[in-house]
Amino acid sequence: MLNISGGHPKILEKCFTLYIKNSNLKISDLVDNLVQSDLLWRLITPFIQNTQYWQKLCQLLIQDDVGPSQIYLYDPLLRRLYWNNLLKRDKENRRLKWRCKALRLASQQILKCYRKK
Repeated sequence: MLNISGGHPKILEKCFTLYIKNSNLKISDLVDNLVQSDLLWRLITPFIQNTQYWQKLCQLLIQDDVGPSQIYLYDPLLRRLYWNNLLKRDKENRRLKWRCKALRLASQQILKCYRKK
């Protein structure tokens, strides 16, 4: 559950709630349920209210790794995402990554960030 939630307390709590309701859920089903949950919408909504962030957010959402981890994040969007607990540092403390896959997938859906093929 810690891996699925990325250690985010509210997402972890939601994982437990979903699991208690249905202990037969597979990990992929749990991620799908999280992606559709209103919790993830509430976490990302403050960032979509500012349309100037949309394109940059969509670029950041393409992959799990969003860039180097620095003592001070000069990019205001990265700084807000980090301090709102949506990004985390990797184990070596060198890179910033999305908190969890479900958050990334939900954000892509909310912003309609579908890659052109």
